[in-house]
Amino acid sequence: MKRLTLIVVSLIIPCVALSSSIRVAQASNLHAKTIPLESQHIVANNGATVISPDSNSFPNYQDTPIKRGLLIHKENHVEIQLDKKFDTLSGTIYAIECSEPLVFSIANGNNSTSPTVIFRTPPGFNGEKYFSVSVRGVTVLFLDNKSSCNDTQAVVVADLTPSSSSSPSSTPRQFPQVVARYPTNNAGVPANSKVLIGWNSYPGAVNYLFHVWVVSTDPSAIITAKTPLAYSATVYRSTKYTWDDSGFPTGTYQYALLPLNAKGKALAAWSTPTQVTISS
Repeated sequence: MKRLTLIVVSLIIPCVALSSSIRVAQASNLHAKTIPLESQHIVANNGATVISPDSNSFPNYQDTPIKRGLLIHKENHVEIQLDKKFDTLSGTIYAIECSEPLVFSIANGNNSTSPTVIFRTPPGFNGEKYFSVSVRGVTVLFLDNKSSCNDTQAVVVADLTPSSSSSPSSTPRQFPQVVARYPTNNAGVPANSKVLIGWNSYPGAVNYLFHVWVVSTDPSAIITAKTPLAYSATVYRSTKYTWDDSGFPTGTYQYALLPLNAKGKALAAWSTPTQVTISS
């Protein structure tokens, strides 16, 4: 059985390589650039709230604040204008404060009298679930929380991939990057704690590289030659990893992931960095 190997790396060199990989991904034809769903025009809103880092309060999932996305209350829905500009919608739906299963669906609302459902939560769902659906040709997207329990809320954190000019019949489906699941972007994590990192599996990947590095420390932080400011690990046959942030100064950090096949070959560029804040 292979052991989990942890490799502590220096701050400067890995960050340069990581930034270079991200630039390559953004310049390629893999459509690494995505657009937050909540940034699109809302044409009808029956009880949805846009969550942004500037919001006064945030919904929490497993004690972690979610700082972007759409919060949809029970028996409410929202309609979003897409204008046939996108190919896919990918992200995660979270059931918040649910004493009963969440009943949620996403539909093609081009026919407003009879939307065509393209995704729905499974029976008895109460947790989090990643999804990726085609929205090619969709003019209006219909998101509906049909739950009847008073405390049942749905949070959708998802991104749209702009339409491609290539023919889907001649071009195989592309998987540009690993998609991080948690902590979510701009989440806060406690200092001197064990932080669970989770991501979606990447096609063909057996192992993953995990890398976290400092963006800025708090003004009161004391930095010495022994202060950790970056960390890397090889994660074997798993899509979860627990990062011990003990000793890391409070401040802002980013983490990213790289999928590897069984022979250690990278299958994609580094994932888009996810930002977290370590606070005391």
